Amino acid sequence: MPGKVQRIFSALAAALIMLPVILSSCSVNHTGDREGLEPVYLVRHTSHEPFWFELVPGGPQLIPSPAESSIDPFVPWSHGLYIQGFLPIDESQEEVFYAAVNRGGLLEWRNSGEETAIYYYSGGEVWERYPLAAFFCYSQKPSVLFTRDRFFSFEEQNVPEFALWSLGSLPQIPALKPPNAPKDREVSGLILGRDGRWYFRAATEIDNGYFQTTDLDQPGMGISGDAYLAASRPLEINSPNVPPLLAWIIAEAARLAEGPCIVTVVSPEFPAKRIFCSAEAEFSQEVFGYYRPSMSGRDAFAVILFPDGRGIYGCSTNAKDGVRDGHFRLPALPAGGAEPGSSHGGIFAYTGIVLAGERTVIAAWEEQEEWNLGAAGFLLLAINWN
Repeated sequence: MPGKVQRIFSALAAALIMLPVILSSCSVNHTGDREGLEPVYLVRHTSHEPFWFELVPGGPQLIPSPAESSIDPFVPWSHGLYIQGFLPIDESQEEVFYAAVNRGGLLEWRNSGEETAIYYYSGGEVWERYPLAAFFCYSQKPSVLFTRDRFFSFEEQNVPEFALWSLGSLPQIPALKPPNAPKDREVSGLILGRDGRWYFRAATEIDNGYFQTTDLDQPGMGISGDAYLAASRPLEINSPNVPPLLAWIIAEAARLAEGPCIVTVVSPEFPAKRIFCSAEAEFSQEVFGYYRPSMSGRDAFAVILFPDGRGIYGCSTNAKDGVRDGHFRLPALPAGGAEPGSSHGGIFAYTGIVLAGERTVIAAWEEQEEWNLGAAGFLLLAINWN
């Protein structure tokens, strides 16, 4: 996409400092290290203008809008550059936000009032060759699990030699890779189940099993395939261990959708994404959520985003004071293939959201065509909650 940065509106360019990208191509065992690392972008929120970024080989790139993103051929989702998931992590009383970019690397956002610094760790050969099977927090570090592409592989693939990656290390996670595990053992399907435990599949050429554990530092216990499927079901909001504010906002989303909702939620309370639902149903509206418990003197906060950019938020100090809530709408995405004459053939949709600081929204977006992906990226936008 040569020339796109040069075509940014002058108002946006004045508000954004573009710092040199200091990361280069990384070797297969590159693990990332923040020490001495400068941000690839530093966004100053001097107005409520949206800042759009597209994911390209080598990291994020500023663009005027998704309508002016690259017109690349669609690829199967497992081959696309897109945000596979967000991961907020508390680090020394500071909430840091990460995102795993499939076939790319790791994004990091640090918010300090009116500024958001964006860092990027290029993943190297393993990230480029294998799709992401899971994105999770291990030992307070963002971590990923790679697996072979079983759906759209264009080549015969071996089990990844480095299937686990954490920021700053190549971890040996006892539950996923016991010391005596055979070399061809491949772990996939790592999820945080409806009961808050870890569940995963592990297979060799001659054996296939399912496991669960409460702690990734402990060996997994064998379970049945039915138990694994049961654990992967969304958790209903009337369950007693769902935070009250989160249950309330999911119910509000179902009212707005005029039907059941299934919600992918990320939170500093969860070491990986969790799936909730307003009620069990055969068909549900898919939406995306972020939940921050009351912490460091801040109120509990929750937000839900619909794929079309509609959103709901709620905050509360305690149950007695009730919930302060409202609606918002993110900038409209292009109509894409639904609009006659559009150069983009897919349908654009928002696919995730987090809140950095008190008012900076980070939202993922994609251009979709059934199982295929076109352009993808993220939005940074300052919002004043009423």
